[in-house]
Amino acid sequence: MLTLEELDRLSKAEINKADRARLADITEISCDKQQPAMHRMEKYLEGIKNPYLFLCGKTAVKVRFAPDGKDLGHILKNYLISIKTC
Repeated sequence: MLTLEELDRLSKAEINKADRARLADITEISCDKQQPAMHRMEKYLEGIKNPYLFLCGKTAVKVRFAPDGKDLGHILKNYLISIKTC
């Protein structure tokens, strides 16, 4: 699992300086909906490499959150729980 320091470092990656060949494509990441949310989150983070900067097909995506918003862990957990119930 990524540490808070690693997540902070990853969040500072700049989209215009990213090597697209090294970015993970989110469309190629799948998760086993039968697994607990924490396990799915760990597998997602392992596959995506940088949850703040990745590809969606051919499009580079940079994710940012409002300073007073919810943290990434909370958002990912809720997202993974939501796709389990779909």
